[in-house]
Amino acid sequence: MSEIVVFGATGFTGTLVAERLHELGLPFAVAGRSRAKLQKLSEQLGNVPVRVADAARPRSLNALTEGVRVII
Repeated sequence: MSEIVVFGATGFTGTLVAERLHELGLPFAVAGRSRAKLQKLSEQLGNVPVRVADAARPRSLNALTEGVRVII
């Protein structure tokens, strides 16, 4: 399980953050609403873990935070 999650990873800033974490060799997961977009980004970043969550659905956010120390 990744201790760092980039929430909104498929947006402009989220993608930049995810790319930088990948360059630094840090373990992380990408998160957001669209599994398809997240999967595509994950593949570009060496198949990092994908977490689907929606800020409008509190239960999905609870699951997102399990085992996570940092959410960006």
